[in-house]
Amino acid sequence: MHGASARLCLRQYRGRHYGAEGFKRKTVGGTNFQPASNIWMRGILEEHYGLKHRSITWLVDRSEDIPFTPPPGLRIEIEEFVGSR
Repeated sequence: MHGASARLCLRQYRGRHYGAEGFKRKTVGGTNFQPASNIWMRGILEEHYGLKHRSITWLVDRSEDIPFTPPPGLRIEIEEFVGSR
């Protein structure tokens, strides 16, 4: 990606780093599901690492700006965080 960067962090467990496969069956947080940066992140995980976005539970801190009904099998949980909009 020229001119842009993305960073995904997965917590170390007992001193060991895990690759993208470490996100499978985990919860990943973000502001909401549809922003362009989150779409890029999901695309990179799937295209480059073979990690299907439906294998992750997506935790967001606000509802979508545009109404969105998740398709079956897509897990999105909303949790209001202190300091969120």
